[in-house]
Amino acid sequence: MPSVSVRPFKLSLPKDLLGLRYTCHKNGKNIIPRPVPEAAITPQRGSLSLRGSFEFLNGMSVRTASARIDPPVQQVAFFDVDGTLAKSNVVYPFVIIRLANLHFFVKLFWVPFFALKCIFYILLDQYDRKLFNKLFYQNYAGHDTAEKTVMANRVHKEYMHPRVFEGARQHIAQLQEQGVRVVFVTGSLDFLVEPLAQELGADAVIAAKLEEHDGKFTGNLDGPAISNEHKAVAMRRYAQESNLDLAHCQAYGDSYADLAMLEAVGSPFVVRPSKRLSDIAKARGWPLMDW
Repeated sequence: MPSVSVRPFKLSLPKDLLGLRYTCHKNGKNIIPRPVPEAAITPQRGSLSLRGSFEFLNGMSVRTASARIDPPVQQVAFFDVDGTLAKSNVVYPFVIIRLANLHFFVKLFWVPFFALKCIFYILLDQYDRKLFNKLFYQNYAGHDTAEKTVMANRVHKEYMHPRVFEGARQHIAQLQEQGVRVVFVTGSLDFLVEPLAQELGADAVIAAKLEEHDGKFTGNLDGPAISNEHKAVAMRRYAQESNLDLAHCQAYGDSYADLAMLEAVGSPFVVRPSKRLSDIAKARGWPLMDW
């Protein structure tokens, strides 16, 4: 595949990248590749159902479609979720879930107490994303597993759905029209990201899973935190089981914790990046996107 180079206000891309033709324009300091709609090839696609069961890979939750009639697709786009597809993080979903079960006067004490804990979480996240995920998810200890669907629907309605970037929604739709398979790779909890996967028509979700015991969450992760190198490990496992060549795949991420997943594919795209990832992307000539 031809190399990709990024220079100020100029972007050189292959004319046909994974079946997609691109045009470019500048937006501030970012060079934004845009798929050209009229160049799209729209194959006949069957319906997609996401009602199948989860498959677990050493604790990593992989959500796959239970049935589909599409022909085999060898091109895959892997997407980080928080910060890439939506202006979201893993903290607010828990806040929404917790506040829904507290009396008004208890909330008056709980909110400032949890706000202080968040200062620690922010610092820890900057230091080690995997460790942050492990410690933060302990807040779910004691919650009823039978309430997963209720919790997920509430979080999606009040938080995730309104925060999805419209440009991300459109970009995924364009990829799907090209026959590109869409896979979410996220440190968020599997049951919380499922409604978003259904809404955007994702073909699979690789996500974190909480350990369950006697109908309650223990607060421990059932497997590794899906961050940093574990994202790439999960992607390689998915590719091996799906007979995919990651060199022909795309990946989209926004933070340094996504670096390994971006390095794992042939076509990495950096979306609304942190400064640390932005510097790396510019040095390596990776396209910068903003939606």
